[in-house]
Amino acid sequence: MRATLLRLAESFPSRPLNLTEYSASLLPPKPLYRRILRAHRGLAADLRYMGDNYVKAEFRRHEKVTNPVHVIGFLSQWKVYLDGVPKGPGAKDFAGKKLDPTDLSSITTKLLEAKAKKGLTFDDIAKAIGKDEVWVASAFYGQAKFTAQELAKVTEVLGLSVNLQEEIGENWWPNRGLGTTPPTDPVIYRLYEGVLVYGHPIKAIIHEKINIEKKPDPKGDRVVLTFE
Repeated sequence: MRATLLRLAESFPSRPLNLTEYSASLLPPKPLYRRILRAHRGLAADLRYMGDNYVKAEFRRHEKVTNPVHVIGFLSQWKVYLDGVPKGPGAKDFAGKKLDPTDLSSITTKLLEAKAKKGLTFDDIAKAIGKDEVWVASAFYGQAKFTAQELAKVTEVLGLSVNLQEEIGENWWPNRGLGTTPPTDPVIYRLYEGVLVYGHPIKAIIHEKINIEKKPDPKGDRVVLTFE
């Protein structure tokens, strides 16, 4: 990052990027980088190791970025991350940041509450409507779209009185992506890291191999990937 952009970052106003980031104020790259690593010292050993490696890789990957918009965005997001790192005696008990309820739509909350009251699993609901359990879970979190027929079945299975067609029917579309980037929840971060690190290598191998394991699909066969 060029010196002029470092000065830009130092002088850039600390107004919020959005309501959830109102506390974000920019720091130059090196001080920000050092403060994040210092903040990680209070975490449990495995989280510190994971966090340090990711931070070092990301700052190294972006050290030659010169676009002011990208620089501001990068520094802002990492400052938001720094603000969220737990501090004090309880830091070592930190097990990841819970998803902010304000990130969820009201209909998602209603679906999850109805599911809990019925004592159902996502697999139970998936079998009732003829879908995969992960896909059903993603639809509950607003990351996939139910058809009209599937909404009718979900309403029946959960015993809902709300009209799902009005809430998430024909004119509704998923707003994909939940939580912070990078993720702070350990499980989600590991999945994120797997794609980040191995995404391009996996893609290259998929294109290279003919006899790779596949799952037949009417819209085109799907490659089967196993995370271990």
